[in-house]
Amino acid sequence: MDAPIGRDKQQRRRMAVVRSGRQASTAYRVIERFEDHTLVEARPQTGRTHQIRVHFAFIGHPLVGDRVYGYRRQRLGLGRQFLHAQALSFRLPSTDEVVEFHSPLPDDLQRVLADLRAR
Repeated sequence: MDAPIGRDKQQRRRMAVVRSGRQASTAYRVIERFEDHTLVEARPQTGRTHQIRVHFAFIGHPLVGDRVYGYRRQRLGLGRQFLHAQALSFRLPSTDEVVEFHSPLPDDLQRVLADLRAR
């Protein structure tokens, strides 16, 4: 999805999709669909503040547990957002080597997925 991100004109502490914002692009794919939720893999192509959160809220699919851009009620027992950096990679400027890190889905997020699958 491509939508420019900048400061929210009404709430300056928040970011929002605004015409005057900076170009922002997020690639995503659906992993699994549930009755009222969808698990996606998101890959920000740019690095804007709160980019994933802003983009998904903009298209009407806010992150579970996101108190700023989402719905406070839809927390599914989480004390945080359902957002996880599964992988991170970057190129070392000194050697040009690509370094990659992976992290499994934490237990609390696995529990939420198990609950959604059981519905």
